[in-house]
Amino acid sequence: MNKLTTMELFDIKSKIYTIRDKHVMLDRDLALLYGVETKRINEAVRNNPRLFTEQGVYMLATILKSKVASEITVSIIKRRT
Repeated sequence: MNKLTTMELFDIKSKIYTIRDKHVMLDRDLALLYGVETKRINEAVRNNPRLFTEQGVYMLATILKSKVASEITVSIIKRRT
């Protein structure tokens, strides 16, 4: 098993965002972490619905794509530890 260095852990923590009191990572950041294409992450989510709850996975996409999103400010705050 690979052990992550302190720098790698810091880099991962910097990719975690807090949105409406939920900690989230973007699909592109997960893809970089796992060394795969972004579309592979999205395929995994689509093909394994029991492992990825719709509420958790699609919350950000729904907020950003909705009509209301253009009328409100969605504040993305990087999580600080």
